[in-house]
Amino acid sequence: MRTMPPRVVRIVTTAIVASMLVGVGGYAVYSRIHRPRGASELVITPTQRSRASVAAAKLTNLADLDRERCEVREPGSGASSEPSIKDITLDVFTSTLAGSSNVSMEELLDIVERCRRLFIQSPQLFGATSYAVEEAGLRADTLRQRARVVSGILRTEFVVYHKRNTPGFQVPPPAAGQDPLNPLVQIRGGDFVMGANGVFAREHRVRVSNFAIQRHEVTNEEYQRFDPIHSFPVGRTKHPVDSVDWYEAQAYAAWLGGSLPTEAQWEFAARGKAGRTYPWGNHHPTRERANFFTSDSKPDSEEVGSHPRGSTPEGVQDLAGNVWEWCRDWFEVYPVSVDLELDPLGPLHGTGRVLRGGSYFYDVTLLRAALRNNDLPDSRYLNFGFRVVASLLER
Repeated sequence: MRTMPPRVVRIVTTAIVASMLVGVGGYAVYSRIHRPRGASELVITPTQRSRASVAAAKLTNLADLDRERCEVREPGSGASSEPSIKDITLDVFTSTLAGSSNVSMEELLDIVERCRRLFIQSPQLFGATSYAVEEAGLRADTLRQRARVVSGILRTEFVVYHKRNTPGFQVPPPAAGQDPLNPLVQIRGGDFVMGANGVFAREHRVRVSNFAIQRHEVTNEEYQRFDPIHSFPVGRTKHPVDSVDWYEAQAYAAWLGGSLPTEAQWEFAARGKAGRTYPWGNHHPTRERANFFTSDSKPDSEEVGSHPRGSTPEGVQDLAGNVWEWCRDWFEVYPVSVDLELDPLGPLHGTGRVLRGGSYFYDVTLLRAALRNNDLPDSRYLNFGFRVVASLLER
């Protein structure tokens, strides 16, 4: 038997190893989306429970300090304040709203109102805090008006602080609906069948109120107004922003005066009352309608609006492909509940945040409008982006 030359052996070995790595990576992605019900991803692990307990303890400590009339540091005063910002973690405001602390939602609003200058210096912390305020107002009708006020104060002071301290930071439009770079599309609400029978989902009827959603994904050009150090290659100003985590997406939405879409809003925008399989209808996806991976394509994002034939009847673009889009909700198996729930907000807690829409990195099987994905809220990937809806507190 003839022995292969060393150079050929190296080439063959490299090819085999590369194929194995691709297979493992593909299986990891597939298992994250298709893992069977009851898998560990849907179980709160001891580590996660410990982190939630620590977050709850910190929030309780904040409440205790607030009850003692917590004094905050004015920007530029040089005075110290306790607790310092380094002691406030993102999960303080996203893991403790499910009743895991001794702090009520009303007390949480007290904390944010009194100590807000601790929370506006970090965009991610601003995003987490804005979410908590919005959540308090949406979960408790009696707090809705107060949450609107606190949210407005938080947003105003975030803008003032960063306009003063962050070179290149831009003042946002008065509201999300007044952004000339990405107009809102009005969606008339109604009933629809959400989800698809299978893993992580079941068909159930949901009722969605009227809302408005951005025409396309947030672009690099748009995001750089909020984060001046955000960089991207030349010629990609109109490409969707990527590599932003959930907290940063939430912060951008709050800066713009809007919200991240709920999972129900996102799916209704994509499917409509008729329950379309894809945003454009039931026709099988083609590269003319969406940016997704095929064997003869180069996986990369494209300018928003590059596939007008893939738009919804209302004109919402790029809901299938290009980049995955963060939604507001925690990810969990849909509960068995009464149908026709109005404007569901999703569970109070979870291990990951919902992602929707597929991306250029995955094939046609992940473009269905009912398909769900999720990842940890601090995850950043080249194919993770988002879009904004009009403020949920103002509806």
